[in-house]
Amino acid sequence: MTHIPPRPKTMDESPYLNLWWNGKIDLPHDKLIAWAQTQRLLPLIGWRAKQRGWALPTPLQDAVRLARYQASARQLLAERQLHELAEIARLQQLPVVIVKGQVVAEVYPSATLRIYNDLDLLVPPSTVPALTQALRRHGYTAPLTGGRAFHLPPFNPPGAGLCLEVHTAMKKGGTGDAFTFAQWADGLRPWASFPGLLVPDPVGHWLYLVSHAIEHHECEMGLLPLADLKFWTDIWTVQEWESLATLAKAGGWERLVGLALALVTWFWQAPRPPEIASRFPEPPEDILRWAQAVTSGEVETESRLPNLWRDLPERSVRGWSAYAQLVLLGDPVTRRNLPWHKRLLYHLRRPAYLVRNHGPALWQLLRGQRKSRETWAAQRKLASWLRSSE
Repeated sequence: MTHIPPRPKTMDESPYLNLWWNGKIDLPHDKLIAWAQTQRLLPLIGWRAKQRGWALPTPLQDAVRLARYQASARQLLAERQLHELAEIARLQQLPVVIVKGQVVAEVYPSATLRIYNDLDLLVPPSTVPALTQALRRHGYTAPLTGGRAFHLPPFNPPGAGLCLEVHTAMKKGGTGDAFTFAQWADGLRPWASFPGLLVPDPVGHWLYLVSHAIEHHECEMGLLPLADLKFWTDIWTVQEWESLATLAKAGGWERLVGLALALVTWFWQAPRPPEIASRFPEPPEDILRWAQAVTSGEVETESRLPNLWRDLPERSVRGWSAYAQLVLLGDPVTRRNLPWHKRLLYHLRRPAYLVRNHGPALWQLLRGQRKSRETWAAQRKLASWLRSSE
């Protein structure tokens, strides 16, 4: 795993997290502000300071106010787009599910505490052509770069606003599609805030948030997902936790949930009740400490390495062949939803994208650069540990 100091981390050993845990200023203001911006925590730090009676220094207070103002402006843009999407869904009679983003923001004490930069849509594969045509009629554009092997290119709004990510499965690659429209169909419900749109069942949605932050992004999304997971479950009863335990066992995600709960406990310094914690296995200490170090930003990883261990279906000739096809050609279901000329453009641009995006990191790995080697080994160990429960 990535090198981490041998003794367990305490509050006093993390000058950045000391700001979150107890309001202490152990670093220059500009460093703390830069860290909080990267973590998307500035609005939450202001909220937490108010809750606990901490007096933040003026530079931090100013940074918090600016972040809340920007979040409020982004919120207004998102709400306008969501109303527009709801109208498109009603007129075209399309089932459109909104995942993450504003749905998560609604469980926070204030929606402006949750920073997000795009809108994620989940739809059945058969409805993609009709939806994309409707979006283009409303001025959205989706430039092709040769990236995005697992889902469609992002749709950029005609003016100010957030880009739209259109998915046919929220998790692709690796052991197969998961969190699809069909799998969630029975639990989908109308979104009261935006009639015409749908949201997933809260328990399945929470499980997806865990998978996205830990399994897909390998903890590199930072600390904000740990706030999502905490606020999301604050109002849960025993019934929701039992439902989560059933889903996790059925999908082989018990270790994933156990790691997520351990990270939430560490970040919020608030242990889960024993009857909840006992349902899910505790992660090994080295994996937990690596995840803590990556989420907090105390260990820098090589994010441009290809996610081979995450996306490899199985360690066999068949698995390697499937992985190579996916990397070089992209997800076939996703590609079928593009016009023929855009499919051709995608395939022409794909090799250059792969070289530009992953080439330097792979070269550093081959040269034995420490950060690349440790990231590669840590990704492999995390994937192996998570999959061993399947």
